[in-house]
Amino acid sequence: MSRLIGWIVLALTAMLPASGFAAAPGDETMCRACTAIAHLQSCDRPVAGTIMIRGRVTGIDPGLCSQFIKFDPLRAAELGLPQHIRLDLGPCAVWAGRIHSLVKIAIAPRAYSPSGEYSLACRPW
Repeated sequence: MSRLIGWIVLALTAMLPASGFAAAPGDETMCRACTAIAHLQSCDRPVAGTIMIRGRVTGIDPGLCSQFIKFDPLRAAELGLPQHIRLDLGPCAVWAGRIHSLVKIAIAPRAYSPSGEYSLACRPW
């Protein structure tokens, strides 16, 4: 009997997603489960090939699987950016800085959505 239970547990474990996803009950969206959460206040370690910009954090929006920073880049026109952008922090990071603070961050070179959302391109660790 214990062998049968062992095989059932093994079979059920094999059916779980390998990358570690979690979703709220009743929610059909699968969000990545994180082993650690980065608390970001600025970007000290940008990803290679990204754009470093300075600007003001004007607010935080909750997303389905992440937070979005409302961000007003300084010299937006010179950089070819909109005056107001939303930065997706990703599923394993939260904003720990102050609203209305001036920060330097890295973003992906292009918006990833038609609504102008950019991905934050900082290595937290």
